[in-house]
Amino acid sequence: MTLMEMLLRTKKCSCRRFDLTGLSCEHALAGARDHGISPYTLCSRFYTVEAWLSSYGGSVYTLGNEESWVIPNDIGSMMIAPPLVKQKAGRPKKKRHLLKGSKNSKQHRCSRCGVLGHNRVMCTTVCPPPSRHA
Repeated sequence: MTLMEMLLRTKKCSCRRFDLTGLSCEHALAGARDHGISPYTLCSRFYTVEAWLSSYGGSVYTLGNEESWVIPNDIGSMMIAPPLVKQKAGRPKKKRHLLKGSKNSKQHRCSRCGVLGHNRVMCTTVCPPPSRHA
């Protein structure tokens, strides 16, 4: 048995991905491919269908109708306040969001010709050259 096969059987690698997630790392998958080992055998048993079925195999009891619940008086009379919210640093965000496809209602006015819809850079109006006062 080679070192790579032994590492694959013990599910150990220096990157420690299997220890953290239970899934094989790229190194182990490449080694498994080279040695003809199925990559499905390198996963943790918690990722198997049998483990999934056993965890959800028990009975799940519903709560029933809300009117039939028995709530003690000390719990039923408790008032739960909303959580405290801290003011975030910086300028607050706009509360109104523009819808996609809607145009901005502010129109630009050209400073050269005074027409709405474009600015000075996009203006195509021929203007006389500025007069020089001597």
